[in-house]
Amino acid sequence: MAAQPGARPAARAGLPLGLQPFHLLYLCIVGSIVVGGSLYAIATGSHLYNVAEGFDRLHVLNAATSSSPTTHTAFLPPTSYFADKRNVLNQLFVKRAWGWNILAFIIQALFLKSAISGSGREAAQRKKDDDVAVVPTGPAVAAAQKTAATRKSTIGSPLSISLFRFATATLCWVLFAGWFFGPPLMLRVLIATGGECVPVNTAPTTSLFSLPAKVDTVYCYRRKSLTRSSHPHLFPAGDAFASRVASHGGVKVQWKGGHDVSGHTFILTLSILYLLEELSPFVPYLVPALADFYPKSVWWPTNPFRGPAPAAVSTGHSKGAKKPTPMQALSLAAALSVLALIGLWSFMLLTTQVYFHTTFEKATGFLTALAAWLLLPKER
Repeated sequence: MAAQPGARPAARAGLPLGLQPFHLLYLCIVGSIVVGGSLYAIATGSHLYNVAEGFDRLHVLNAATSSSPTTHTAFLPPTSYFADKRNVLNQLFVKRAWGWNILAFIIQALFLKSAISGSGREAAQRKKDDDVAVVPTGPAVAAAQKTAATRKSTIGSPLSISLFRFATATLCWVLFAGWFFGPPLMLRVLIATGGECVPVNTAPTTSLFSLPAKVDTVYCYRRKSLTRSSHPHLFPAGDAFASRVASHGGVKVQWKGGHDVSGHTFILTLSILYLLEELSPFVPYLVPALADFYPKSVWWPTNPFRGPAPAAVSTGHSKGAKKPTPMQALSLAAALSVLALIGLWSFMLLTTQVYFHTTFEKATGFLTALAAWLLLPKER
């Protein structure tokens, strides 16, 4: 049966979970980093030194399933600067990743989506025009009017959605890595799978200084050392080594055993996907080659980075695109700064896959981040 004139075309079947083609593009980008880096680590053993750090490397080496010479040489310190967790990018950026994400959120909110930005004003004006548009009368539009009223009663501005998305992502990060009614989820998994808090024993054999096999997990969770005040029986009087340890802050502790979900993989994956989601309405203007991945409903109403080309003059020729205004230049700088942070997170995610954690630990960190990302409001 032929379609009636003026009838709306049938909606194309969407992807599961409300995802769009550009979401699959994001997943392919992040997934290729995780899979590619992990395969490289498996092939070369580049991660084994850091996996075994703090434990008996000989025991781990003997337990290695590969007989390749690379398995044995991997326990030598890696020569790459980024294999050292003390590298400046890890200490300055990844260790403070959510602080940088907060800064990126503020930048894109102020210069891309808020009412003070040129693009934000255009979006607000378009929404206002839609609200005052004339709606045809009659019983056929009753459902449309009801839907419009529902939309007006909810928070649906681009900035409000962005704020809710940021709050949801922050909550996921806090529950996983910061606090979950005590220890965060990643530590609860570690403890539930057999992880123990053990003291680091560096005492010489001639010392009377002896340490227990394990201590309460709260010491590792809170990163507290064993001191003379908390464990006086561990520091015998007259023992020079015990006195020296006590004067230097006590005995350090560390986790041993259990499944250590890769926190770096989690936070970097979530950060990349979250920031890409925030930039989605602007990507078709930033990278026109990717525009086909983005439905028109996702695009920002107008190009926030450059004004429209002027109309042709009487000679039949145009003078080219209009020069960007100062606000449009700021909008472009804001978008590029967020893209630069995404690039940094992608590079650090790759170094994590190559130099740190077991394959299973990285896989669970990645899957946990995907689960958190699915909870975020999506651009549609």
